[in-house]
Amino acid sequence: MTSHAAIPLFPSQHTGLFGGTVQGGQAPDFIVQTPHGLLTATPAVSCLLKPLSGDRVLLAKDEQAYFILAVLTRTQGHNNIVELPADTTLHSSRGRLTLAAREGIDVLGGQGIALHAQKLDMNGEQMHVHAMELALVGNQASLHARTVWLQADTLSSVVGRVIQRFKSCCRWVEQAEIVNAGELLHKVRRLFSLRSRQAALTAESDVKIDAKRIHMG
Repeated sequence: MTSHAAIPLFPSQHTGLFGGTVQGGQAPDFIVQTPHGLLTATPAVSCLLKPLSGDRVLLAKDEQAYFILAVLTRTQGHNNIVELPADTTLHSSRGRLTLAAREGIDVLGGQGIALHAQKLDMNGEQMHVHAMELALVGNQASLHARTVWLQADTLSSVVGRVIQRFKSCCRWVEQAEIVNAGELLHKVRRLFSLRSRQAALTAESDVKIDAKRIHMG
């Protein structure tokens, strides 16, 4: 009768998979309490959830070191942090990628955040933009709002052509209003009234007043 050597299905816990509890430490070295005593383990690249003290983790050992493969359980009240290696890309070759959170999403970029898309839609009941410098560049812009409030210390605009249409327009200038124009034309369908404490009208050549009746004084 031929004899066969017995091969165990699972290696010993010290060289295979076993559990432990994180006692402390910081990446890349964490102190883990295991059945074999305190061990120093490094999170594997596939373990994206950052281990915290008190976590129950799954460990494995190769020829060189111990690795934390996964976080099995965690007590409530701790913030979950997913740590990704440098220069990481979330890519979906088909379909859409959605980030959803019930209470909100915060995006923090240490040096900058860039959004590139053929079409960009932003919807919200309230939107606030705070910036030391704000630049908007585009070929065409359209603004639709029931009420617009603009407050600035200085407003400068350089426009090739302006067309405005109002139902009514009211303007208050506390100090001085200066208009430099090549030609200035006013067309009023009904009443044109000009009142001031002092008025001066000067022309280099002619001054013409044309009306059916002219009252002066």
